[in-house]
Amino acid sequence: MSLILAFIAGLIFFLPFPGWPKLVGFVTSSRVLSFGAGPIVLLTMRTQLPNHEQPFRLKGVWVIAFLALWSSNLIVYWSGWATDWKLFLAILFGFILLRLNQLSNRVHTPPLDFKPGRWMVAWFAGLALISYLGSYPDPATGNLGIICSNRGILVIFRLSLLIVWLGYKSRLPTEQVEEELAQTSQGEEPPAPLAE
Repeated sequence: MSLILAFIAGLIFFLPFPGWPKLVGFVTSSRVLSFGAGPIVLLTMRTQLPNHEQPFRLKGVWVIAFLALWSSNLIVYWSGWATDWKLFLAILFGFILLRLNQLSNRVHTPPLDFKPGRWMVAWFAGLALISYLGSYPDPATGNLGIICSNRGILVIFRLSLLIVWLGYKSRLPTEQVEEELAQTSQGEEPPAPLAE
């Protein structure tokens, strides 16, 4: 029975993808896109929680964070529009499910705060637009081919700069972050120290 269910689940996952390489491209793009938020989180947490213990200090954190986001954006861009439109559609579907879950009131989830999260909307929308206007890998895959490959790298560079700035500027105030952190940590045991 489990073999039959695994077979059916596999068929469902392959439904929007014509083959294994397309599915791998989608999974790779989604994984890399999820890593792209890390640099913004690093920069904002350094400012939001200055009094918390930091196990190590990263020199050149702004440069490294920008390069990490730029690299992430380039990998998603290089996946091509044929993969990217499915990725951004999946993100939109996930957001709709999250919103429906909040409206159902079955499980208490904190409200979505759009003001500090607006950088993510700009990031996803910008990346989707550049991918659609770009010529990578080939305009035959559905993209318009207006932006050549080399210019696309520069456009992604500018988008990455904008997103780093917007993500840092729209962060939550330090007081609010510390208050929410204190509320979540009440009644919980501190995590065990890492073994050396």
